Amino acid sequence: MLDKHESVEDYLYAVNGRLAKGEREYGDTGFHKPASALSFEICEEAEDIAGWGYLLWRRAIALRKKSIALEAEIKALEAKRSARRDGPT
Repeated sequence: MLDKHESVEDYLYAVNGRLAKGEREYGDTGFHKPASALSFEICEEAEDIAGWGYLLWRRAIALRKKSIALEAEIKALEAKRSARRDGPT
């Protein structure tokens, strides 16, 4: 189930905000550009999205490695604590 910040309405609101920002920055030039120019920009945006996705993926991998290391450290500390608590056998 989606939370309240993941609805289609929220997505459309965000897209509308981007359109309004573009209109403020560029006016209505997008309506007058040739389709080939717009398709070029679409391709660039798709490449940007893929690039950002790669960067986020790299960060997620780094976080996963850190969490695995922390879990191993916690397990080792718990084992030491248990050994001290149980004393020599």
